[in-house]
Amino acid sequence: NALATAVAARDRAEATASSAVASRTADLARANAALANVVVAPRDVDVASLRASISAAQADLAGAVARLQKTQIVAPIDGIVTAIAVDLGESASAGQTAITILSSGQQFEIAMNIPEADVSKASVGTVARFTFDAFGEDRILNGAVSRVDPAQKLIDGVVVYEAKVSVDSNQDLTGIKPGMTANVTLETATREGVLLVPSRAIFQKNGTKFVRLPTAVAGTYEEREVTTGLRGDGGRVEILSGLGEGETIVLTIRS
Repeated sequence: NALATAVAARDRAEATASSAVASRTADLARANAALANVVVAPRDVDVASLRASISAAQADLAGAVARLQKTQIVAPIDGIVTAIAVDLGESASAGQTAITILSSGQQFEIAMNIPEADVSKASVGTVARFTFDAFGEDRILNGAVSRVDPAQKLIDGVVVYEAKVSVDSNQDLTGIKPGMTANVTLETATREGVLLVPSRAIFQKNGTKFVRLPTAVAGTYEEREVTTGLRGDGGRVEILSGLGEGETIVLTIRS
């Protein structure tokens, strides 16, 4: 009986050991399979799917950033906010002035109206010189056209186009304040050594321009055809041909 009991105990121990070995063998097989999944090169179809997921996430991020930027208003100049025309949550229409900023120093801009007859001569970058009524004509400052509104507007029945002139910051702007009246001259073209006459001395007939020159007989004059060029400041017009320097012309005739 003792021998049978010992044999039975041995058999049970062997069965338990065999079961444990089988279990550990299965664990080893599973571990090897997991290792193979990690070590093996990824399939192209899996990589493509992951890259598509990344692209979609990046697109979502870009869209979120764009929507966030649309909720922000960034001032083009340094300054102090002096007025807000809309309330929180209220919609602002296109072209509406929502916020007014008072420049804090060097970033001034001048708004001016250009007549219809001259707007074709002005463009972004056109040199501008201006004075302020507050300082007189001796203080001349420089700038350049930064924008010309493509839409016209009427002022007292006259068609004009609004333009913005940026003031150069590399000059003394001491004392200049928003709201001051400025007198702006745009330099659309430059000529040197030209012959100029007052515009009121030039007449036109049948499409031909001419000036009047006095003759030897008192009270009489002759008409001479001329070719004109640029129209300058102060009502002066450039003469390209038909008249020479030093010649006398008639400005007005008294009846």
